[in-house]
Amino acid sequence: AACGQRGIPRAEIVVADALRGDEYRDIHLSVFFEKSTQRRGIATKQELDVMAMYQDKLLIVECKAKTWENATQASEAIYKLKALSGIGGLNTIPVFVSFKEVPNAAKTTPAAQGVKVIAGQADFLALTHKLKV
Repeated sequence: AACGQRGIPRAEIVVADALRGDEYRDIHLSVFFEKSTQRRGIATKQELDVMAMYQDKLLIVECKAKTWENATQASEAIYKLKALSGIGGLNTIPVFVSFKEVPNAAKTTPAAQGVKVIAGQADFLALTHKLKV
């Protein structure tokens, strides 16, 4: 992915900029954390591209700028975000932003349930509006 300031991918910067000036606060990019696994004493390092607070809700965003080869590839990326959405509890809003169109089959998979999918040129042009909670 093309990088902007401080080596952060441009997709993340575009999303963070779209959140600025609205009611979002505490906007952070490239947030790393450890998530414990079911295996005792083992944690995996994870990254969220953008995190922000909106009132009492935690917005977590995964950004992708790639062209999707198939629905399975996109579904796996959405599933990963859905799995990470538990970090903020019930008030977490997972948002998957793809600057390229996502196959329709990936948008309707069980993993996509509860994940807001913003994808393709039309959604990108309305990004600020689409990111509203």
